[in-house]
Amino acid sequence: MKKLQINANQARDLYENGSPKFKKQLIEFFGSYFFSDDITDRVKTIDDAISILDDNDIDVLELKKMTAAQIKGNALYYQQAKIITKVLNEDWVPDWSNNRQEKFSIGMQYKEGSGLADTTVDYWVAYTSVGSRLCFASNELAAYAAKQFYNIYLQLFN
Repeated sequence: MKKLQINANQARDLYENGSPKFKKQLIEFFGSYFFSDDITDRVKTIDDAISILDDNDIDVLELKKMTAAQIKGNALYYQQAKIITKVLNEDWVPDWSNNRQEKFSIGMQYKEGSGLADTTVDYWVAYTSVGSRLCFASNELAAYAAKQFYNIYLQLFN
C-alpha cells in the first residue's frame, strides 16, 4: 500500500473541493478545528503556525537555521513571534503610510502574578515599544497571541 503525504495547505485545498464523504475522512484524520475558517482555531502552537506557511517561507527557513545552529534566547523568540504574527494576520499587512489604519501590538505590563497583560493600538506616532513586524490587524488577535503564546512573548520581552 502506498502512503499519501500532504502538507497542511494541500489538505485544506482538498477539503474545500472535496465530496462530503472525503471531507468527513479528512476531519477524522486532522480534526474539525484544522479546517476552521477562524485562524485562532487552527493556530494553537508554534508548530501549527509553521505548518500553515510554505516550507520555503523566509521566516520559517530562518527559524530552521537558528534551530539547527542551536541559537537560543531573544533572537529565537523574536523569529517565532514574527511567524506567529504573520500567520495570525493572514493576508493583512500593515500600511505604514496610512495613519488612520489601526495597528495593535502586545504590551508588557508587570503586575504581581502576571506578565503580558495588555494590548495596545498604535497610530501614526513614530514611537513604539514593539517592532513593526509584530503588530496585529485587530485587538482580538493581539490578545489571543499574548494569551496563547504567553511563554514566547514573555521570553521575547525579557
